[in-house]
Amino acid sequence: MKQTSKPSEGAFANVTTILTRQGYARFDARSLIGTGLVAAAEKLRQACRSELLALDPYDRVRCRRRFLDESLFVPWMDSIIRVPPFLNEDGEVFTMYQQYVTVNTVEKGVSRQFPGLSAAFASFPVTVVLSVLIRKLFRIFTQAGVLSFPMQPHRVGLHVIGLCPDETTPSVVSPDCFHHDDEPATAAILLWLENISGGQVWIGAPEAATAQKKPKEVPEMVKDTFTLQLPFQGYLVNDRVVSHYVSATERENKSETAARVVLLVDFTPVFAIRNSELAILTGQQHATH
Repeated sequence: MKQTSKPSEGAFANVTTILTRQGYARFDARSLIGTGLVAAAEKLRQACRSELLALDPYDRVRCRRRFLDESLFVPWMDSIIRVPPFLNEDGEVFTMYQQYVTVNTVEKGVSRQFPGLSAAFASFPVTVVLSVLIRKLFRIFTQAGVLSFPMQPHRVGLHVIGLCPDETTPSVVSPDCFHHDDEPATAAILLWLENISGGQVWIGAPEAATAQKKPKEVPEMVKDTFTLQLPFQGYLVNDRVVSHYVSATERENKSETAARVVLLVDFTPVFAIRNSELAILTGQQHATH
């Protein structure tokens, strides 16, 4: 079997150092994936074309698409275990997601049901690329001190968000201001960009999220701004140290379809998990005494 080339230690060290110092860092996910998985990475990108994504049921103007999947990463076992999604009364697969009202005032703290992974996204070899990203990103976040419990199980969110403006209506993130995601560590990776104007990333002080302001309203709180333009460009954030915002997207050519699709990989430590629950997730049996 062909070996996957490993990214240089220098690439890890540089991103880790910047993340530690600033609370955020830009990076290229291709440096984590390695050259041996280039074809598989392209399949990941193709799986996230906007027409393959389900509509976000909570987007009032129907210009946002997304799906969500969750896994459990157990560091001491080096195991990534998919958390089974739910099935609603219509037979549709979905994953539960909740943010406190103080984090997302738009959704008012309600539990949201997002569509589960598409078949293309959950298939081999796309899952291999996702596994590599999860392990490498976890290593960066722990070495940077963003995640303080390197041997603790972590819940991993795989959240694909597509901003897909139509001829007259921009597509915006939720909430449409500086905010926190509420997961301690998040990586955002651009997978698809087509006919888009806007989508500028802004990094701000934590107070900007508390104030629920946009960059032009609190210029003194802006730390950085940049635009993701190429596939697999991304950024990492320490959610406790900085806030972030993505500006509205519009169509450059009004008569053509447009999309900005980003993969979010987030990590949250799990502090209470029984051995029996872990056994069920991993498929292991514990002897009874």
